[in-house]
Amino acid sequence: MQPKKFIPLFIIALLFFSYAHAETVKLKSGQQVAGKIVEKNDAFIKVENNGITSIYFLDEVESMQEKASELASEPSSEINRLIKEKNFASASEYANKALESNPNSPEILVDLGLCYYMLGQYELAAEKLNKSLEFDPKSQKAYSILGMAYQAMGMKQEAKKAYLKLADIIQETDPFRAIFIKKILEEYPNY
Repeated sequence: MQPKKFIPLFIIALLFFSYAHAETVKLKSGQQVAGKIVEKNDAFIKVENNGITSIYFLDEVESMQEKASELASEPSSEINRLIKEKNFASASEYANKALESNPNSPEILVDLGLCYYMLGQYELAAEKLNKSLEFDPKSQKAYSILGMAYQAMGMKQEAKKAYLKLADIIQETDPFRAIFIKKILEEYPNY
């Protein structure tokens, strides 16, 4: 029943894939909230996380870390446009050209890793994702895709390590999701 083992870990990766560009709100209580800040004014902020919007009054907030948009730079903008169109071959070509002028860009390397993964070039995907992690060792997106690439290559232990590292990173901002990942991995000890 190999497919049953593949599905839970694939679901884990997909669940956390969207949090790569999340914003983090640190409350004075010490709790950290990851999500997208959808509204901010003089009295409160609204943070959306998985379709649930929470309101925090500013006197409860210690700090807010807003990440730059994934479309912030010209190369990333074009690469992401092509990815959204599911034109992975063109996106990978564009990313490779962008890497010529910026070879240490973790964002471009992750996008290229995603393209290679979607094109079934799992070894190249893992190579680019591992390189991106040299420059951004806390990239949730990189570890998510890396885990899926290792799974696709049948490298179960490496996939599990990538997902556990993802859980460790998520633990900093969203302990519930980290517990969820680790719980699923525990239920599949032979994976």
